[in-house]
Amino acid sequence: MKKILPVICIAVASLPLAARTWVVAPGTAQASIRDAIQKARAFDTVLVRAGTYLEGGITVNKPLALIGEGRPVLDGEHRYQPLGIRSDFVSVSGFRVLNCGSGSLEDQAGIKVYNARFVYVFNNILEDNYFGIYLSDVKIAGSATTTSGQAARWNKLRATAYIPGNVTALPLQITG
Repeated sequence: MKKILPVICIAVASLPLAARTWVVAPGTAQASIRDAIQKARAFDTVLVRAGTYLEGGITVNKPLALIGEGRPVLDGEHRYQPLGIRSDFVSVSGFRVLNCGSGSLEDQAGIKVYNARFVYVFNNILEDNYFGIYLSDVKIAGSATTTSGQAARWNKLRATAYIPGNVTALPLQITG
């Protein structure tokens, strides 16, 4: 047992070192955010370079960091929800999210978080979305799910979230 314990400790300690960064950029072999998310493993980073991405609805279904570099655009083309988050431990930052669809049986948003914890959405610009950020069945306790530093224009905000003490943790700058 004494000999196996150090091996287990080294294996567990090296897990964070195994995280990978997937770089997405227009005109390259990795030009699709959706494909990079599918290839990524839990706790990887998907770094999205500047450009406009027309990928319909992108879904994050595993813990990861989705980082925009140069303010890439996620465009819903007035038909799709640009970004849905269906996993705990996700962070999204640095994007311009615009033109989500509306009128379907399900409320659509620029960024919609479904029943997830420890989701951080910050430093994004949300424009011309029916709902800018929509928290669906999200439990907010402490700093579990937060949005901050958002600039939002021509959006509504909707949250079906349980927030202990009825404290709203959604500071948004609403303009337009």
